[in-house]
Amino acid sequence: MKNVLKWMLVLGLAANGFAGESLVEKFEQPPAECAPGVFWYWLNGRVTAEGIDADLEAMKEAGIQEVRLFNVAHFFTQPSTALQPVRVLSPEWRKLMKQALKKADELGMSVNLYNSMEGWSSTGGPAITPELAMQRVTWSELKLKGGTRFQGKLPMPRHGFDFYREIAVVAFPTPKSEIDEPVPVITSDVSGFDPTKLSNDPVPSIGFSSYCYDFKQTRADLAMLPAALEKKRHITLTYEKPFAARSFRLYPAFSTPWISDMLATGELQRSDDGTAWETVHPFALQGYTPLDFNFTAKPAKYWRVVLSGERDLPLDELRLSAAYRIGNWTSKSFFSFRHLMEFSEIEHYENPAPASDIIKKESIINLSSKMNADGELDWKVPPGNWTVLRFGYTPTGSEVRPAGCGAEGLENDKLSAASLDAHWAQAIQPWLDDPETRGRFDTVHIDSYEAGSQNWTPKMPEEFEKRNGYDITPYLPVMIGRGVDSDLDSERFLWDLRTTVCDMVTENYFGHFRDLCHAAGKKSSLEAYGDNGTLNVISAAKTADLTMVENGGYYYTKMASSPAHLYGKKVITTEAFTVTSTTKGTDFSTAFWDLKPWGDSFFSAGINHVGYHVYTAQPYGDDIKPGLTLGQAGTHFNRGHTWWPEMPAFSTYLARTSYLLQQGRFVGDVLFFYGEGSPKNYSFTKLHSDSIYSLPRGYDCDFGDLDVLLTRITVKDGMLTTPDGIAYKMLVVPNESDAMTPQLVKRIGELVKAGAIVMAPKPKLSPSLRKQPQADATIRKMADEIWGDCDGVKATAHTYGKGKILWGEPLAEVLVKEKMEPAVISPVLTGVHLDDHGTSRGHWKWIQRRLPEGDLFFVVNGTDENVTTEFSFRTDGTSPQWFDAVTGKARMLPEFKKSDGRVSLNLEFAPRQSGFIFFANQEKPATGTNIQTLETMKTLEGAWEVSFDPAWGGPAKTTFPMLTDWSKNADDGIKYYSGRATYTKSFTMPSAEKGRKYFLDLGTVKNLANVTLNGKKLGTVWCAPWQIEIEPKPGKNVVEIEVVNLWVNRLIGDMKFDPDGVERHAKGTAKRLPAWLDGSVPRSDKRYTFSLYNPWKADSPLQPSGLLGPVTIKVVE
Repeated sequence: MKNVLKWMLVLGLAANGFAGESLVEKFEQPPAECAPGVFWYWLNGRVTAEGIDADLEAMKEAGIQEVRLFNVAHFFTQPSTALQPVRVLSPEWRKLMKQALKKADELGMSVNLYNSMEGWSSTGGPAITPELAMQRVTWSELKLKGGTRFQGKLPMPRHGFDFYREIAVVAFPTPKSEIDEPVPVITSDVSGFDPTKLSNDPVPSIGFSSYCYDFKQTRADLAMLPAALEKKRHITLTYEKPFAARSFRLYPAFSTPWISDMLATGELQRSDDGTAWETVHPFALQGYTPLDFNFTAKPAKYWRVVLSGERDLPLDELRLSAAYRIGNWTSKSFFSFRHLMEFSEIEHYENPAPASDIIKKESIINLSSKMNADGELDWKVPPGNWTVLRFGYTPTGSEVRPAGCGAEGLENDKLSAASLDAHWAQAIQPWLDDPETRGRFDTVHIDSYEAGSQNWTPKMPEEFEKRNGYDITPYLPVMIGRGVDSDLDSERFLWDLRTTVCDMVTENYFGHFRDLCHAAGKKSSLEAYGDNGTLNVISAAKTADLTMVENGGYYYTKMASSPAHLYGKKVITTEAFTVTSTTKGTDFSTAFWDLKPWGDSFFSAGINHVGYHVYTAQPYGDDIKPGLTLGQAGTHFNRGHTWWPEMPAFSTYLARTSYLLQQGRFVGDVLFFYGEGSPKNYSFTKLHSDSIYSLPRGYDCDFGDLDVLLTRITVKDGMLTTPDGIAYKMLVVPNESDAMTPQLVKRIGELVKAGAIVMAPKPKLSPSLRKQPQADATIRKMADEIWGDCDGVKATAHTYGKGKILWGEPLAEVLVKEKMEPAVISPVLTGVHLDDHGTSRGHWKWIQRRLPEGDLFFVVNGTDENVTTEFSFRTDGTSPQWFDAVTGKARMLPEFKKSDGRVSLNLEFAPRQSGFIFFANQEKPATGTNIQTLETMKTLEGAWEVSFDPAWGGPAKTTFPMLTDWSKNADDGIKYYSGRATYTKSFTMPSAEKGRKYFLDLGTVKNLANVTLNGKKLGTVWCAPWQIEIEPKPGKNVVEIEVVNLWVNRLIGDMKFDPDGVERHAKGTAKRLPAWLDGSVPRSDKRYTFSLYNPWKADSPLQPSGLLGPVTIKVVE
């Protein structure tokens, strides 16, 4: 039996164009700043002085260099007598925080302090009054008949927190479709559903926005539609006579930030007789965000909503109207966040508004001066029917979350620097003012944006006009779905509104936060993304000193690495292994082997530093294991984990990889333009395999916005080049519309004229209302000059100046035509570069860095297969070398072919293996082979002596006649055992030949092992090829293999005992801490473990555990 292994050995790698001695040494023993950080959560105030010291010491021993310190109130929210919580901001809490900062400093660890004293999203707390909170527009509506004088009080718009401020009062002639709309009778075939609780008010409550104030406070106030996955649920609206509806509104209640959560699918249907039904519009409800759409009007007496889904659906509002409303207006106005379509896809192209439903701008009257401070309007109403809208603003109600242990409060106004100043003064400034703490943290952090939407701030009118050149007041009706002047102009106004809000968020929140940090001598770190965020991730990320992203797929991660590359930031870090389901390891079912593909995926997308998520503070002794956890969120990195003592091996792997990926600069081929519209998040599905913009896997890319093109990109020798020397061969503008701003069109022309190649459709109009109609005319004139006859059909290329504009052909074909060779060619690199969003396995991945000494490629086998294949790398380098971050070793790859700017060689990868290939600028002769073949010379058969830890239920000593799975053992002490057990066996070796290399192959091990030979500790084996180099002596040798499994089997076994006072929710999270946990009362049952989270049941399947083998000794042939 033969096996193949890359055994890595430093073979005199010299400087002078090679990976120099310093690089090799630092790779083997990477600098401290390359070591992983960790998210350290103090949970629900359960923290002790002893626990703080023990946690930090354990982190240091695990190879962790930085702590990101959070206080969160999450899970077990019911009262408990065990260890009363330390209230955040209390003197006791401040004392413990000081201790943590001091202890970290003593250990040489850096501290990144979360900007809010509670929660992980986003910024706020006790200092944020309703006036300083996130704001949104609210309004009331009053219909008046003209020809008389109206003197009366206008309805007060809905508001919360006893805070409301006026914006304006406007009036306009009421469209005919809005006059005397009939009210339907609403019924349902769903038992227990009360349709009378559905609101049909023409003015929605706007209690729907993520984390916004909910005007209906309890579920009892809502119409609850039970789940029905297979059976359809029907809500029928019956009118006295046929009703020509044109727009539809359906609002779920009780918001969540996750727009990807599918709540229900459905259809709006119509019928003339209540029997035969016609589908008018299919739809999907996602993330509890509101649903608004319009359609072609057609009368029907019966209308119904058909819903199916696996969740109970609490409904707030349901309304059909004959009036036109802008499709998806609640999201387009930032009342909520839902997927925002590209400009070409907005509904007005499919369902243009009838002229009678459009409000002419000149017909809108500003009545603000005619209303007094008490809301009383005095107005002589002109003839006709009129609608009066009273606009104001009120807090969204978004609160820092998860919080509730002393520092809870409202989120700050993200559009106001003054609001952030107030928060900083209360949350961060005290640590800066205290001489004991000011020098003991170096960074302040903003985490993922989960605060929901906002669309107003006190200075919005003047800010909007300053940025856009026109008054917002006449367009206020557009914010609530009405059309002004035209549906096109209305969409353009909404585009300007969103751009203004996102730009203000970048400047007054993220940018001002950076300024505050710098003024205090601190760095800023930022997770510049959010599923419900009113932000542009590229522009937000550029403000941070340290860009960061959460666990995710390739282009999700690119939203942190791209701005770092483009703005010259060396370190790009991640919140790593933030899994959120039991299928991904929150249930203690993951080892380093399972985590490695995720880490390698981050690295291949540009990340070069790792932050473990999550270490939950352990206030109790080491006998409470696994201990407190963050429920079903995150991988549970803490000192109570079975594999915690082996953490240095995994941390060192990550640190070595981080070190090499921090060297030199990124190499990319294509710069994708990220778009002009707002918000811009990470959903770039237009780059998938069915798109003409899809990028083959042999190429790499970055994403940039308009600021990047204007301030960071120049053309040098036909390449789009950054000040740091990153050079892209092509700019791709993946618009699916004919809309661009004049600034973008002008910049494209400048770049092409200077020699760049740009792939972009020819624009015809601006998505903005700024400087119209001149803007459209300017765009067409510039486009005719730049694109010439390039129409994307008859002509797909046009030379302009020194460069070329392309349009109409797939990117993959363009790259071939322009003779742009892939950076990496291999049979394993097939398909599209960006098709693996959200996945970490199954794909080969790579990334390139350019160092002064040569080219460095990181290559990842994302499969579970052993693969030998050829790679061809685009490089002028030579004399390739292999760096293995698992072993810390490097060696020459002497077998290669060099031709026409490429180097080809064969490589062999074990399952899930990754490695670096370095091509030096100068040649160095080497002999040998790339792939080392191992011969099996001995199999360690027969019995093994095995010792378990009796404290965790196993036998102190036993004999295994052969290697078997613990979970199949008849002894429950072994069957349900979790922890570590040592296998011991002696074997005899003949005289070893001088210079030969020997390896101990463990075969199958669940889940990792420490190997000792003849009393000498050799290291930890935690990933394929499951081997370690050994130096056996002639004659008798004694091998000890300490095997570590996971907590799963012991957690399952403990479920067979009494519950021990732990009451759990259905998903396994404890409702409260048991009274015995702090030692104040004795523990009463036979359980070995305690975990805040345990989703396992007594009959759950056990996981394979132990050393399964075969264990063999192999020698290099």
